[in-house]
Amino acid sequence: MKNFLLSMLVVLSLTACGEKNKTSATPEKPTIKIGAIAPLTGNMSLMGDNFKKGIELFKEQHPDRNITIIFEDDALNSAKTVLAAKKLIETDKVNAILTYSSQAAGVTAPIIANSKAIHISQSTDTEFTKKANNYAFTSIASEDAEILLQDIVKRGYKKIALITANETFSNLVEKNIKEQISNYDIQIVFDEKIIPSTKDFRLLIQKSQLHKPDIYIIQSWSPEIDIFVRQLKEYDADIVFTSMYSPFFSNQKALYENGVYLNNDPIDREFVKLFIDKYGHYPNLMASTAYVMTDIAETLTNSKKTINDVIGNMNTIFGKIDIKNNIISFKSVMRKIVNGQPVVVEE
Repeated sequence: MKNFLLSMLVVLSLTACGEKNKTSATPEKPTIKIGAIAPLTGNMSLMGDNFKKGIELFKEQHPDRNITIIFEDDALNSAKTVLAAKKLIETDKVNAILTYSSQAAGVTAPIIANSKAIHISQSTDTEFTKKANNYAFTSIASEDAEILLQDIVKRGYKKIALITANETFSNLVEKNIKEQISNYDIQIVFDEKIIPSTKDFRLLIQKSQLHKPDIYIIQSWSPEIDIFVRQLKEYDADIVFTSMYSPFFSNQKALYENGVYLNNDPIDREFVKLFIDKYGHYPNLMASTAYVMTDIAETLTNSKKTINDVIGNMNTIFGKIDIKNNIISFKSVMRKIVNGQPVVVEE
């Protein structure tokens, strides 16, 4: 009888300890479900692939953040983007959606506005942020134009040939340059739009050269910008040109070697090294912004603070970031491409 009582005391003691340990254990963080819509196939798959890699690297580097990622391929097609956004909201019940283009942001915004989720997009067109729970993560276009024009003045150029594609971002670049150029002792001597899918720019280049520009601002995307630059160099290898971001997205970096361009590269070189070690190539803007957007989405979803408080306390691979009117912003700088990699001009 005595042994039986002793055994019962031991069992009760162990059970009590177990209950105590169970009660005192740190509760597991709730899972945050993040949907990411990007062109993983099609002409823009290079950017979509980098977008995906940035998100995956953040998740891998932060195992303490309980995140589930659901990727959807929209091939940069608005109808597919809508279907993907509805699936993520209605079926997958995500807490947040990340997109990477102005086109995707515009069609995703109204879907988000009628849900409990948030939407963050790497979009230069910020009109979509006027709808509830929609945020842009971008540099400020007017500030970027100012940085580019100041660099042109600093290098002593006065006459600009402005070549821009007829698409959302290029139109925004053109608008901001034209609004600010009167602040500087420079002028646009040639101004032309280029049509997507154009393969031959030689006549356009000949026309522009009649106006004797000191420098070209070329704003387009691969493959058009690559074709234009190649034909420009064939016409005269000494012609000077610049651009915003586009050369850093090209897979033909040799065309842009040692040129000076505006870029939003992360200042955290450890992140850059980490990315290169894992994926074997430099992270373009899509990878870097996706990395930070994942951080913002998870932090904001898990926090009871306002987004202004969340952003104000964040230190990212871009350094400190700001928010105003649902636009989360970071700073751009002028960089050269040296051996295929961005290098800050001042360095």
